[in-house]
Amino acid sequence: MPRHIRRFAGITAFLSILCVASIAAHAADIDILVGAKGSAAYDTAKARANKTTIFAAKSVTKAFKTAGQQIMACGDCTVNIKIAAGDYFGKAKTGHWLFPDVVAPGVRLRIVGGYDDSFTSRAPFQNQSRLITAQDRSRPVIQFAGRKHALKELYLSGLTFDVAPGNKYDSRNNSLLKGTSSLYPILAFGYLTTDRLVVAENIFLNGAHTVAQPLIRAMSNDAEILVRNNLIMNTVMAWRVNSPSGKLMIKRYGFENNSFILNWPYNPDPGTSNPGTLEIGNKYAAKLVDITKNLFAYNAGGAIHAQWDDVKGPPVAITENLFWGNGALFAVLDPDMAAVVGKFNGSARYLPLSADDAEDFEWDVEDNAAFDPKLHVQVKPFLAAGSKKAVLAAGAKAEPDAPPIASKDTTPADPAMAELAALLGEDAVLMAGVTADEPTPVIEEAVEEDPYASDDYADLGFGEGGNTKIQNYATRLFIDGIPPFPTNPDATPYGARADLVEQF
Repeated sequence: MPRHIRRFAGITAFLSILCVASIAAHAADIDILVGAKGSAAYDTAKARANKTTIFAAKSVTKAFKTAGQQIMACGDCTVNIKIAAGDYFGKAKTGHWLFPDVVAPGVRLRIVGGYDDSFTSRAPFQNQSRLITAQDRSRPVIQFAGRKHALKELYLSGLTFDVAPGNKYDSRNNSLLKGTSSLYPILAFGYLTTDRLVVAENIFLNGAHTVAQPLIRAMSNDAEILVRNNLIMNTVMAWRVNSPSGKLMIKRYGFENNSFILNWPYNPDPGTSNPGTLEIGNKYAAKLVDITKNLFAYNAGGAIHAQWDDVKGPPVAITENLFWGNGALFAVLDPDMAAVVGKFNGSARYLPLSADDAEDFEWDVEDNAAFDPKLHVQVKPFLAAGSKKAVLAAGAKAEPDAPPIASKDTTPADPAMAELAALLGEDAVLMAGVTADEPTPVIEEAVEEDPYASDDYADLGFGEGGNTKIQNYATRLFIDGIPPFPTNPDATPYGARADLVEQF
């Protein structure tokens, strides 16, 4: 072989090796470790960063920027944004985070929170990564920019969103004032093209207008959306299942092991347009909407709202879920009713159905349950109602000459808070040592060793043991410490569970 040909062959081989090495380098997984400024987690991130495959960031905003740069450079890789537990406020403390526009159909992006300071494990329900919302919220909390962006997979997990600061509440009874609250969803994915969107292990609280309504373009015939192991509470129209028009349909839109608790209709009116907690759109939403092992409890407008029946709607599977105390908007008498609501078979009004009733439809409905999961939720106190104990005791009869219970700032207790006790059940008042027919006694601190003995908590009731008539609307709730997992051991397989958290 002539020398110049051998030399050319050698150069070609060398360049091929460099190309393979370059592709291998670009395909390496990338970790972006996020810890709040001055935290032990940020110290860990800086110590581990090598600025090639591991990066440190002291804010979620900077992590998003770094991730966007790495995604566009890597071609085919997995980018993990790992967020330690703590409070994050956004750029200029606006409570908004915008992920840059990326077109990377081979990249898997994971935004995952709840990590300990060493970034070795995560427990997002206990060690929360909280994205703090500002007042007068004017955008979704997390928004993905662009109308043509693409990712092979997007995984959003382990974050806590309490958007109450962006809402307005009635000072008399703490009811949501929807007209002056932020009507942006909590999450907005744009018209993302992907094969897999996963929203898992998050806490969504106090949304005035949905958690999300992803309009995802399917990347292939196997594309799926999975909403898994989330805690969704006190949100108006919690989740809406829809899709944009396109050549391909989502193969499976799955809801697995989520806890839908105390969510609300569009309006507190039985004729409202969007009553249910999980709203299912038309037959183009997905080839299958699969709802399994979820907990639906105390959702005023019902659990699942099928906008279309089993003929005009998508195929639906409703299996192994627990339904309890839904549908107070429709004055149902049985706690297993309003598992499904809709205007079926020519009805002019919404019909609340039990899971057994839904078996009459051409849906896959089986092995669902109805019993009390024994939940505890925390009520957010507010100054106009006085002290926390006064909030729970406000519905009791006072002695004729008894002075009003007052808060530390001498504001009288608001009797309108009797409405809260009416919604949450008589037990909420009984916990404070009060009955409806007795004078208000002096309330002493609880001494028994019970994690729910604090007056921050209220038991939920239904039927004879409680009054489910809606007296207020989306009263602000909070989670500080113990998430409202079922305390009934028979209910532990349903809804969100700490042991199902996926580790990365």
